[in-house]
Amino acid sequence: MAGSESSQPEAAKLTLVEHENYLEARLAAVPNIGAVRAQLEELLKVAAEKRPPRMLVDFRAIAFEPTFLDRYGLGILGSRFAAHVERAVCVADQKFIDPRKLGAQVAQNRGMQIEIFSDYDAAVAWLTAP
Repeated sequence: MAGSESSQPEAAKLTLVEHENYLEARLAAVPNIGAVRAQLEELLKVAAEKRPPRMLVDFRAIAFEPTFLDRYGLGILGSRFAAHVERAVCVADQKFIDPRKLGAQVAQNRGMQIEIFSDYDAAVAWLTAP
């Protein structure tokens, strides 16, 4: 089975960790936005099945800086989680986060309660606040 994984380098695996009050999804390191989107599409399926009330999405393994259009597209994709998750938070390296938090703003404008942080503890505190 490991051989089938290596034949698809962009089929990176999400790591899911179930906490008491939320589901955490850690994205695997991938080289481009298409591979990030593929992981998020997989996570969307998980969210539809599990329907966690709160979710943390960890982008810290992503090493590249997304473009303006990448961030916009991630916001559109992120807004699709609103049907399955009440509140979500993303944590990412500072270079991944636009100063205007464009992706989060796009998702918020489409009904998703979401925020993004570069500090993991701040992200968890926001997510688990009443």
